[in-house]
Amino acid sequence: DAPAATLDQIWRQTFDFFDIDRNGTITMEELGKCMHALGQKVDDADLPAMLGQADTDQSGDISYEEFVKFMDGPHAQKVDRATLSRYFGVMDKDGNGCVTTAEFRYHLTSKGVGLSDEAMNT
Repeated sequence: DAPAATLDQIWRQTFDFFDIDRNGTITMEELGKCMHALGQKVDDADLPAMLGQADTDQSGDISYEEFVKFMDGPHAQKVDRATLSRYFGVMDKDGNGCVTTAEFRYHLTSKGVGLSDEAMNT
């Protein structure tokens, strides 16, 4: 298992990916955009239930603390190496083994997720 500091860093980076406007919460709209950007076929009608599974305080969005509890909880999905490689390969357009900021931005914008320059640089 990964050391706690590394795991927290992974959770923070993943949370920040979903928190498009960087306001500290994940909204239903952000959840939908990111799921689509990751290639998940999620019906918009299913988003309230997905959000509700993690939104334990029923505020209408997901805080970082709720996100970590959800990701570590019984709903957590294990992602195998092949799936991660497939996602990485989709973003690594030139096949050099690295995903540049430009490639990452291209992938997100092609999926309808717009990020400001400031958000891309954080």
